Amino acid sequence: MVQIYPLQHSIKTPTPPTSFSTFNLTQAHSDFLNHFGSLADSNLPENVSLQYSIHSCPRVFTNELKLVFPELKHKPLSQLYIVPTFQKTNCDLVDWSDHAKTEKDQKLLNFYLWGLEFVQKLRNLGYWADLACPASGQAVFTQSGPTIYPEVECCRKLLKYQTYNVGGCNVISHPLWDMCSYPATAFALAPLEKIQFVIDEMNRTQDNINRH
Repeated sequence: MVQIYPLQHSIKTPTPPTSFSTFNLTQAHSDFLNHFGSLADSNLPENVSLQYSIHSCPRVFTNELKLVFPELKHKPLSQLYIVPTFQKTNCDLVDWSDHAKTEKDQKLLNFYLWGLEFVQKLRNLGYWADLACPASGQAVFTQSGPTIYPEVECCRKLLKYQTYNVGGCNVISHPLWDMCSYPATAFALAPLEKIQFVIDEMNRTQDNINRH
């Protein structure tokens, strides 16, 4: 059974933290983190709206996810959940202008900051969690496997969202924002109530920040 929580979550965008280094990042992700400094100097919005939903992992996904995240190979996956997220953008996904590139970099940073907190909180509770880098499809905080996470194809199968083929590139059509959205996905091997608890706690923290 698919569990769906179509919620809005706003996050505080802090100065890019050095705490990313507490995880074993690949060189590709380290290169991206080196880019955080210039992003932080730009006018990032203080609050970011991020839409997410929580889904039990379909059986047909499990073999592929074991190739994306090798750490899952020897774990029971009955409590593996997929957490797709979307951020509304001004540009569409097939816009490759300098302005669009800057916006996509900002959305990537937003997702990494949200995902860092999500992963840390679940790991502190003793559960496995990770992200798929939306730029490369590789695991972010654990060892990357020989396969990348097929974001568009999985959104099509999991969420039943329409996709377009534009110039040989498949892109997601969000039901509200069409191609003006930035998709990215988190994963957690934990009871559903623990995942929801962590996200609710992140929401409460943000509410407290917004009141000050």
